[in-house]
Amino acid sequence: MSNKIQDLEQEVLLCWQVCEDLNTLAEEHLDNDEVCDKILAVATLYDMRFRKAWATYEYVVDEYYTMRKEKNHD
Repeated sequence: MSNKIQDLEQEVLLCWQVCEDLNTLAEEHLDNDEVCDKILAVATLYDMRFRKAWATYEYVVDEYYTMRKEKNHD
């Protein structure tokens, strides 16, 4: 299971790259404030979603290892 958790961690972190991609795209549209602002708004939205997903991931990992530790003490 540990390997799957690490795989999930990497997948979540890779998704976060979308925010960097959007920031790069926004840089290409600095001459158009309206387009740039919309791209940055989407980047902010995705960053918020990824932070929420990361918090859930950390909670699940902590819960998993706590349960595993308790099981090994029985």
